[in-house]
Amino acid sequence: MSRYLVKLKPVGAFFFGGERIFSFYEKGMKFKNNIIKSREFPQQTSILGMIRKEILVLNKLIREKWDYKPEQKGKIKKLIGEKSFDIAGSNEDFGIINSISPVFIVEEIDGVDRFLIKVPKDHNQNKNYNNYVPLKFNDDKGNCLKVKTDLSKEVYLPIDFDAKKGLSDDFVDIEKGNIISRDKVFIKDSSIGIRLDEKHIAQENSLFRLEKYKFNYDKDYEKENKCFAFILDIEDDKESNTSFENYRNVVALGGEGSYFSISLEKITFDIKEKINFVDKQKVSFIIEEKMPCEKEQLLDKKEIYKIILLSDTYISKRVYEENCMYSISKRIDFRSLKSENYNENKQKGNAYYNRFDKSKNRYSFLEKGSVLFAYKTGYDELLKSINNSKLQKIGYNIFI
Repeated sequence: MSRYLVKLKPVGAFFFGGERIFSFYEKGMKFKNNIIKSREFPQQTSILGMIRKEILVLNKLIREKWDYKPEQKGKIKKLIGEKSFDIAGSNEDFGIINSISPVFIVEEIDGVDRFLIKVPKDHNQNKNYNNYVPLKFNDDKGNCLKVKTDLSKEVYLPIDFDAKKGLSDDFVDIEKGNIISRDKVFIKDSSIGIRLDEKHIAQENSLFRLEKYKFNYDKDYEKENKCFAFILDIEDDKESNTSFENYRNVVALGGEGSYFSISLEKITFDIKEKINFVDKQKVSFIIEEKMPCEKEQLLDKKEIYKIILLSDTYISKRVYEENCMYSISKRIDFRSLKSENYNENKQKGNAYYNRFDKSKNRYSFLEKGSVLFAYKTGYDELLKSINNSKLQKIGYNIFI
């Protein structure tokens, strides 16, 4: 097996789409959506699709109309698998692709790469900490904030959360723990336009705005020093060309004409091995709650377990609601594009970019950086749901 650090340097601004698409006022319509914003990161399924295509490019197996001979189809199936990822299906076979890590950001400083991920959402913004400092649930005197939910559950809330400052949307250096503000990583690149009809005449209420992103490159460095990255594990195959060492190309990823320069270099480390900003072995902490007593104040101790999501994560709704005591999280919509390479009736003669169907089902994922809290039994149940080999293989459901 070979392991590569894959870097994606954007060629200009980039756009990663979601569920929201442009819609305008029409007769009988009561809604309008004329502002579309890019996500910060590409979906892992998009990364998978891009890598599958590059494997075919490397082996000179891309044909525009997908008109392959039987022996070529067999080789394609061996290299990249037969079907696209389908969250509702059982397919885990993507040929020689063993695993893909969650996408992160690499910043090159003085020839050395530093790895940036979203700071956990329980980072305390109440003070200007330069390093990751989690919110507290009680102080040294046993003071804590306990509330009862609509489901009659008692949960503990952070005592030092400042609602005016909200949740952190910044990044953290996974080795040194330094906080890097979001505006030093991304800058918006907005454009406006007017929708024209088929006669190229502007229509009423047809103004729109498209918000893309660019990396905010450090002015102290002559070259562009930020890029997306992920770690790719590939099974070595002697019968085909699977060596990506020193591979270079330009790939399309995302929408609205987003292109990236892709490069790969062999490595031996895993991204989790680089994480030093948090103690990976320490998964629980103690809440000491002051209990009323006639003679003295007693402390009731409760052990709380914590999960930090390093990637977008899908959890069963039932398991999440029954076992997660409390979470600091955001949700994102997920819907994948699918294609069946060997459906002759559908794909024969069909151009490559017309072979994809959008999944009918939409799912809610917890966004990377979200933090879950649970008691021990709930923690164990949450881990069972999160540990999904199919999702983890392509970079979802990764946690510490």
